[in-house]
Amino acid sequence: MSLEGKHKAKPVGASLGFTKDNKEQVGIVLEIIEGDATGQTITRYGSFSDAALPYTLKDLRTCGWVGDDLSDLSSVGGDGGVAVEIVIGQEEYPAGSGQWHDKVKFINALGAGGAGLAKPLDATQAKAFAARMRNNVRALEAANGTLAKPAPKPAPKPKPASQPPPHDDRDAPAPPDDEIPF
Repeated sequence: MSLEGKHKAKPVGASLGFTKDNKEQVGIVLEIIEGDATGQTITRYGSFSDAALPYTLKDLRTCGWVGDDLSDLSSVGGDGGVAVEIVIGQEEYPAGSGQWHDKVKFINALGAGGAGLAKPLDATQAKAFAARMRNNVRALEAANGTLAKPAPKPAPKPKPASQPPPHDDRDAPAPPDDEIPF
């Protein structure tokens, strides 16, 4: 059964090794944690060529690697591992063999949407951009007759009911002498 598609997964470990051509590589083992394929593992292989290095380091960071010492990958999958989204595709390997295998194409932070943006906007930048574009969007939709109503704003949270102050016996009169229990 092919695992092709997007899956929520967690890294369970990583290690360094060599390719069959004697080039260094890293293998990041990922366990699928949701859906029909829950519990299955797949390895993302990353190389350290000049072209691949930025992607390999991004994948390691997304999977929890900290520091700058590639010989210590113990933080990948540590503490139960951070949840990620993996995109699995099919690859013919060896090339021309007619044998197709699952391959991890991308490792994305959860919620990143996998859009592969070079530099995502933060919340403040997104609001400023949206404000600049609002009139353009409205003009285009009005011209096409598809003007959408703005999304409703969430209802304000109700304020908690005020509570009476806690009971304090310091202001109560002292009991008569015959009610002292000792």
